[in-house]
Amino acid sequence: MTERPEPIPKMQLVLFIDDRPSAWELVQAVQAFLAADTEHPSTLRVVRVGEQPQLAEHFRVMLTPTLVHIAGGTRHLIAGKNLLAELRNAWSTWKRLAHGADPIAGPLPTTEAQLQIADEVFRLKQENAKLTERLLFQERMLAIVAHDLRNPLAAVSLAVETLEVSGDRLVPEKGQELLRHARQQVKLLDSLITDMLEAGAPDRMPQLVRVDLGKLCREALADLSLQAAIAAKKQVLTSDIPPDLPTIFGDPEQLRLVFSNLLDNASKYTPVGGHIALRVLHRTMHKVDVTVTDTGPGIPADLRERIFEHSYRLQPEDSVGYGIGLATCQRLVRAHYGRIWVDSAGKQGSCFHVVLPIF
Repeated sequence: MTERPEPIPKMQLVLFIDDRPSAWELVQAVQAFLAADTEHPSTLRVVRVGEQPQLAEHFRVMLTPTLVHIAGGTRHLIAGKNLLAELRNAWSTWKRLAHGADPIAGPLPTTEAQLQIADEVFRLKQENAKLTERLLFQERMLAIVAHDLRNPLAAVSLAVETLEVSGDRLVPEKGQELLRHARQQVKLLDSLITDMLEAGAPDRMPQLVRVDLGKLCREALADLSLQAAIAAKKQVLTSDIPPDLPTIFGDPEQLRLVFSNLLDNASKYTPVGGHIALRVLHRTMHKVDVTVTDTGPGIPADLRERIFEHSYRLQPEDSVGYGIGLATCQRLVRAHYGRIWVDSAGKQGSCFHVVLPIF
């Protein structure tokens, strides 16, 4: 018995227009475009904003003409005089999205009660999508934990076991070396767990207050664990922080975490005797640029976006750093309406930029 093919979902489209004569010419053009694609059925409802303002408010229509595409729990809007051209550009994407939507589309709401129910359903679908994405992220994190915790734990276990078995037969110098190695691995475990907790914490908007950016950067530079790592590898740490920086609105704890993470990574990837620098540039009245540069191995151009993914590590077989840190940095910077990226020149090192707006 042959399986019946799943029905192709019918795309729901709503076109909001005003009373101008050109509006109906657009309606006919959109209808002709939709009718030409016989493989992907669609329904188009035309709404005059003046006759049904409640629908315009429901779909957050700000100008006419506006075309709304409804796919499951999401809505996509295109608007303006180039609407037909934008529809052609978006059509292939909308067709892919339609395959994940409910093939049985209900009628559009019209009454006040229906609009309230539709808004609540839309909100619940969005929350469900966020929860699903978060569960998938936590599954990825668990896989990272299982892999990344194994090596440091094994090293600590081996060091302790050697100390127990050898007892008094172990020379003091070897015993001290094993203890130092065990402490180093414990620090790595603590760093990884901290990153995991921060990355897995519920998203929250930053608690914005006026922040002295220069003071915040100096505090990150003075961190004791960073200073110890710099000293252990005989690295040189310099800074260039202008005294007249404007204050910015931000969450001090979140921004401190970003700068500390970038400095820690710079120390990890920079060889013995290398150079690390933190600079703050205030080039415009609206933005400030914090850069962290190093003389490490550099990052190839094709990997400069991937390093911000949750589970990506540049050199997993050699590196003591973890991909979760940069993913956390990107999330926190974006929460401040800023940007983070990296420039690199092959083996000349890396330069991480954090650009924050000045409000």
